[in-house]
Amino acid sequence: MSNETEKTQIQIVCRACGETEIYDINDQNKQAIKHNLCRKCKDRFGPLFENRPPTIHKPDLTGMIAINDCIKGRLYKIRARNFQLGVYDGQGGFIGRRNKFGQWYLFTEYHYDTGAPHGTAMPMEDTGIDLPEGIEAKENGNPKLAAFLIEHAT
Repeated sequence: MSNETEKTQIQIVCRACGETEIYDINDQNKQAIKHNLCRKCKDRFGPLFENRPPTIHKPDLTGMIAINDCIKGRLYKIRARNFQLGVYDGQGGFIGRRNKFGQWYLFTEYHYDTGAPHGTAMPMEDTGIDLPEGIEAKENGNPKLAAFLIEHAT
C-alpha cells in the first residue's frame, strides 16, 4: 500500500459485531467511521446515531448546600459517585471512604459547584458533626479520619 492510499483509508473494528473493515475516508463513510460500525451494522444500527443530540445529565440540585455554606471539618451526607458520607476539607472537596476492587481507602470528591469534570459531590444534609481535635481533614495517610467515617456510617 502506498502512503497516499494509507491516508485515504482507515481500518476499524466494528463495535457491534467485532468484524474488521477497511473504509475509504470520505463524507459517505463518515458516520460508520465515527461510530466504529462495519457496513452490515451501519445499515442496522446507524440510524440510531444520526442527528442524535448529546445526552447531558442535569442532576436535581434541590436542597443542595452551596459550597460557600460548607464548614471545614464538618461531616455531610452527600450524593456522589463513590460514597454518601464525607468530611468537607475546606478546599472544595469531601473526603469519604471508597471501595474499589475490594479495597477501602480515603478519596476526595469535589463539590458540584466547582464545575465539570470533577465537581461530582452534592452535599444534601449537614449532620452537625465536626471532626474531633487531632483528626485532620486530609485524604492521604489518615487512619483516624477513616475510623471516624466508619464510626458515623452506621
